[in-house]
Amino acid sequence: GPFQSLWAAYAPTLGLMIFLAFAPTVLVNIFSMLFNFRSEVKNQIELQNWYFWFMVFFVIGVTVVGQNFVQFVEDVAKEPTALPMLL
Repeated sequence: GPFQSLWAAYAPTLGLMIFLAFAPTVLVNIFSMLFNFRSEVKNQIELQNWYFWFMVFFVIGVTVVGQNFVQFVEDVAKEPTALPMLL
């Protein structure tokens, strides 16, 4: 239909934004089921630690490397010292 190109352009970004908005809530729920923290403060600190590393992995590992993974691996294999510049 007439909105198909608009949907194709904005749907992936919208889905990613919704996923990242709910990620802390999901992590807190998982922590509350798996761990027995003595206070909500400890729960929030653990959430901060896990969410930080999740975002580092997600931004660097998925977004940057995920554009063309095969090309990224080939570039790193050719010149490993250029890894910081490739990221």
